[in-house]
Amino acid sequence: MSRELTLRGLFLGALITVIFTVANLYMGMRLGMTVASSIPAAIISMAVLRRGGRGTILENNLVQTQASAAGCLSAVFMTLPALVMIGWWQKFPYWETALITLAGGVAGVLFTVPLRRCLVLESDLPYPEGTACAVILESGEQEQSKSRAETMTLFLGTLISVLCTFLTSALHLASDGFIRAWKCGAMAFRIEGGFSLALLGIGYFVGPWGAAACVLGSFLAWDVIVPLLLTLHPIADPVHAAPLLWKNEVKYIAAGIIATASFWIILRLTLPLIRSIRHVLSASSHLSVPHKERDLAPSTLILLGVAAISLFSFLCFEFLGTNLTLIQTLLLVLIGAIIWIGIGFIVSSACGYMAGLLGSSSSPISGAAILAILFLAFAMASLQETGLLNVTDSPAALAYSLFLLTAIIAASAMANDNLQDLKTGALLGASPRAQQISLLVGCTVGAATVAPVLNLLYQAYGFEGHFPRPDMDQSAALTPPQPLLMASLAKKIILHQMDWTMLGIGGFLGVILIICDFFIKKFAKKHLSHMKEKPSLPPLAVGMGLYFPASVSFGMALGALIAIFTGKKVTRSGTMAAAGFIVGESFAGIGLALITLFSRSPNSLAISLPFSPQLVQLFVGSTLFILSSLWFIHQARKADPS
Repeated sequence: MSRELTLRGLFLGALITVIFTVANLYMGMRLGMTVASSIPAAIISMAVLRRGGRGTILENNLVQTQASAAGCLSAVFMTLPALVMIGWWQKFPYWETALITLAGGVAGVLFTVPLRRCLVLESDLPYPEGTACAVILESGEQEQSKSRAETMTLFLGTLISVLCTFLTSALHLASDGFIRAWKCGAMAFRIEGGFSLALLGIGYFVGPWGAAACVLGSFLAWDVIVPLLLTLHPIADPVHAAPLLWKNEVKYIAAGIIATASFWIILRLTLPLIRSIRHVLSASSHLSVPHKERDLAPSTLILLGVAAISLFSFLCFEFLGTNLTLIQTLLLVLIGAIIWIGIGFIVSSACGYMAGLLGSSSSPISGAAILAILFLAFAMASLQETGLLNVTDSPAALAYSLFLLTAIIAASAMANDNLQDLKTGALLGASPRAQQISLLVGCTVGAATVAPVLNLLYQAYGFEGHFPRPDMDQSAALTPPQPLLMASLAKKIILHQMDWTMLGIGGFLGVILIICDFFIKKFAKKHLSHMKEKPSLPPLAVGMGLYFPASVSFGMALGALIAIFTGKKVTRSGTMAAAGFIVGESFAGIGLALITLFSRSPNSLAISLPFSPQLVQLFVGSTLFILSSLWFIHQARKADPS
């Protein structure tokens, strides 16, 4: 039997996990999104283990499985910063942050045991990243002469991205994008594009239809909904009012779309999940199951479940502290555990389904989080109405909702990415049990990395509306959309201040998008069966496009166009170049955060231009972006070894 679970593989996987956890946390806080790390980790693993000799395809698979925890657990950036923004935390306490992330991650691994059969083994979901990862590992096993060239491609992509980010964010010699806004009567319109190489790489993985849906969402936000709102409520300066309308109104429409689309996915999964759970419960002796089908032993699963619930309950008890009576605290802990398990499993199912359909990078973790926070806030408000608890007049209910949401997101993200890994393993003949062990190790390493990185970013930049020091530059603050949205939704529902108009409009648009997507897929199946990637209109992607900054959709769309232009969704050389762009920009951001932290100024390295600074910055930024894109296209067009 081929070697699979090894100490050197676990060590390499831990190292890659740390690297990509740092990168993804920065990406999340800066851009509001992360990217799956399985494919880059698989290629890095092949390059490293070859030099050590006797590396096997199953050993490489476990390294990427473990490293995928980086992309998963980094999703907690959606909620943990909100605890600082509402003033509950003054920083990110290490043990509370690490352990709540770990508890959620372990639960996510356990959730995938029943989900594996209905969503991986018995479904026709394509799992694009999981399948691509298997292809890359198989081709790497057959051809080893290209490893040095691929490693060099990764290095060059990282170097180019670091250089562009340094010139843009540190020296201020290059622009990071362009904005063109104009008014027409009472209306205002806006076109925005970003020069982010990381987004270019992300778009390469996402593919054409997911990126097109995001672009459609951005167009609807800035060139349809915002002008319509300005027409209904004329403002003296519509150009300057447009960003505020997008932030305060359009994002709630986006939340309604995302919640509706997520609920539809959950409804579609109900029957397959019931069948899968019945199969797991009626399974015969664990030892009689073939090696390629064997999960962790039932006794181990029970032990891990009890440990995760116990750790979660202890953390909730400590989190609530002395703000409530003992009876109130115990009741909230019990309710929190029930919600965590119930809602966590449902949300994990929805995210896992979307991961199989569109890939982990396009999976609607944000949408699932919105659905979960709506339920959590309703639960807190309901407890107040029944008279069982009186906590809505204090920040405890809001903070506790966000804390519970962190555990739910960690579980959902882990289940989301783990199913991709299990698809890769199923194609390669790997043991689910070995993959689950490696994921548990990855959870531990990733959870230990989260708090220091978030503290570094907070101390260097601050968050919108909340800064660790009074002398900080507010224009440089990090403004990830998800924490702000989660805190705002929960607070308004708990305090009965929610205006449901925009959410209702979003829900109605979500229904229309679901219907449109259904008929587009039906038409494509009947008339476009020859197409490799058939047209679709993912409602969740449209909703994400509405509340992402327009520059995000622009970068992703260009990356997807490169994938179309090169004729393949994923090539090994293109994958390495895209991974280099992502890792380079992320680590450049971390480096700049360290410089900002020690210099106490985000502009300490800035160079003042004597003439037309904005014009020069735009010229330099656009030139660098175009040249980098041409290099990326050249790499993506290289054929994989036969």
